[in-house]
Amino acid sequence: MFLKELFRIQVSNNTEIPLERLICHFVDSVYLQSESTLKYYIGTQELIFYQQAIYAQQIDLKDESLEVLFTCLSIDNIILLWQAVLLERKVFIISKSKSVIINICMALITLIFPFKWIHVFIPILPEKLRPFIDSLVPALIGICFQIDNNELPLDAVAINADNNQIEKYLDKMPKLPQKLHLNLLKKLEKFKYKFNNPADLVKVQFVDEVFNYQDGGDEDEKFNTLEIRDSFYEFFVLMFKNFEKYFGKMKKNKDGFIEPLVMNKEAFLKDHNSLEV
Repeated sequence: MFLKELFRIQVSNNTEIPLERLICHFVDSVYLQSESTLKYYIGTQELIFYQQAIYAQQIDLKDESLEVLFTCLSIDNIILLWQAVLLERKVFIISKSKSVIINICMALITLIFPFKWIHVFIPILPEKLRPFIDSLVPALIGICFQIDNNELPLDAVAINADNNQIEKYLDKMPKLPQKLHLNLLKKLEKFKYKFNNPADLVKVQFVDEVFNYQDGGDEDEKFNTLEIRDSFYEFFVLMFKNFEKYFGKMKKNKDGFIEPLVMNKEAFLKDHNSLEV
């Protein structure tokens, strides 16, 4: 719209303002650092710019949390936990290291952006509050004490982060859309965990110890957490890009009132191959 209006002004020959000055004014004026929206006027047009949400504003997460997640767990297990969080299941992270548990829990929450986890969230569950394990609502809970798998709810998804093993997963979940799933796996392939022996993680008590167990490699190579977040965010973008077509068109009922739009859930799931379990 800006370029169209810029072109119209230039071909109309009724302005003495140089093209370069109009462009400089535009660049200097459109600055979305502190506000989420901004209005800009050029000629007869009012342009409104929107700033997308920034990951850091969603949750105060350090890069170490994602790095711990991808260092301790395999890609398949990360996606399984991510899917369980999205489906609002009961998710348990088990480890002898409190620091590892906290970072994995925080990382899982940030990977569901732009959605938010609004249910029970206990990164470290004190042993005296053991009854909270039987929560009847969705929960993301970290456990650092000894626990038997039979104590966990039947519909729970539990993983032992010390050895990258799924401890409990009896309740089947819908499959992710195959094409999107493969695309996500491909993007995350390079971030496989780097432990020589994941079982060594039982010795880890602090986050900075995690990185001492990693394989050797290029120390200058940065762990690109932004690329990881974008990979999961792209999954949502591709899945919901044509979301509107599943709502049909607005229409009036016999009394003249506009009926609320109802989503065609079955068509959406069928198109994304999500009815298979």
